[in-house]
Amino acid sequence: MAEHTIAVIGRSSAARDWLVYGYIAVTIAALLPLGSVGTAPFMLVAIAVCVLALAAAGLLGAPSRAKPLFRLSLMLLAVLCGWVLLQSLDLSWAGLAHPAWKDAEPVTGPVGGAISLAPGDTLESLLRLAIPFLIFLTGLILSTSDERAAMMVRWLALAGGLIAIFALVQFLFFPGTLLVMEKRYYLNSLTAVFVNRNTAATFLGLVALLLTGLVTLSLQQGALRALRDWILNGASRQSAKLLRDLLLQVTLLLATLAALILTTSRAGVASTFAALFFLLPVLAANWQDQASPMRQGRRSGPLRKAVRMVIATVLILVVAYALTGRAQLRAEMQGLEDGRFCIMPGLLDAIAGNWWTGTGFGTFLQAFPPYRPAECGLVGIWDRAHNSYLEALLGLGVIALPAIVSALVILLSSFVKGLRHRQKARLYPAVAIAAVILVSLHALLDFSLQIPGVALYFAALLAPLASISIARSEKPAKSRRRQ
Repeated sequence: MAEHTIAVIGRSSAARDWLVYGYIAVTIAALLPLGSVGTAPFMLVAIAVCVLALAAAGLLGAPSRAKPLFRLSLMLLAVLCGWVLLQSLDLSWAGLAHPAWKDAEPVTGPVGGAISLAPGDTLESLLRLAIPFLIFLTGLILSTSDERAAMMVRWLALAGGLIAIFALVQFLFFPGTLLVMEKRYYLNSLTAVFVNRNTAATFLGLVALLLTGLVTLSLQQGALRALRDWILNGASRQSAKLLRDLLLQVTLLLATLAALILTTSRAGVASTFAALFFLLPVLAANWQDQASPMRQGRRSGPLRKAVRMVIATVLILVVAYALTGRAQLRAEMQGLEDGRFCIMPGLLDAIAGNWWTGTGFGTFLQAFPPYRPAECGLVGIWDRAHNSYLEALLGLGVIALPAIVSALVILLSSFVKGLRHRQKARLYPAVAIAAVILVSLHALLDFSLQIPGVALYFAALLAPLASISIARSEKPAKSRRRQ
């Protein structure tokens, strides 16, 4: 009986490992075909995510470490999916159909009508809304321990760094190529595996934050001390591993920052350094030398923390100014002369005219043209708002406001809890908050979060970070103090 139980546990552990491998593989695969913006690659990714989610839920059930977060996220997903589905139904009998359906009757005849201007597009967008939620929920299920969650973060960071190196090689040696295709847009900017440089900047910024966290962790674990010992006495097996990890992480971090700068994305670069402006002082204030037994458990005094934070702040300001020359030059040359600012009044008018029920999720292309300001000219096809919040308001209506606020509150409350209660693992919620800052700021001026590959990567890295943030130790605090 005991042997049978051990065999079952072994098979369960092996299956969990394979699910984690699948989780990383699906997340990275979603990035490679231009961020899965096409229907065919997105459908393949969506099928893979659904299969992975069903397998994880069937094998492991609801996560015990993050059950409240899991339930709240599932409820938010259910509410949003229910509303989007309702938008695509014929609601002319209830007087909720968009007025455009009534205006079209003289030409088309009676056709009923839905809240959405394009019910088919709204139904398709429903899947694009749900898949990032599913990968986040799956990540919570698979993060069964701090070690496993940290491993998932590490793999996502290293894979992102390798993509950054590929992007650098492609841009420097094959500038006219995008993956295996001819590059047609943003020829003077690095776009990595995406079409748009702003999308690339969001992704590379997230990778830079993760790698910054890993480098900090390696330093806390004694990588510099291992380097000193290696120079003086030769490397032991443990110190050699620390040095290899640090060398790999620093190399990938530098490559990622270089790739980020070469995107010349003004908002992307600024958002990344704004996130680093938060992250580095927090990491400096909470520095723990885990490699020194004499210093473990000691807390730095307020003065030492303040000095570290000031040094980190000055450092990031100097580095930001030194590295962002190309983006600064582009910002000085263009200023506010950008089409996204020209169309903003029309976008606000569109929202004001459909603020209650919206025009249907995913219908910006159909809803915006009547509101497009004439002074912005006819050049360009505006199929996205370049502001994810305003586009959500236009498509979903008033429900978008509580949905966005709820998502931010749910996430940030989890990460702030981690900052307050996790000591040795405080680095992870700090990285998570920085990631939310980056994406939230960049979403004000670009649509990176609406690219499926980027949305999946963002959701996939938040899940293990959230699990670490809100996980509780098996032993109560009083028991630990007695020990």
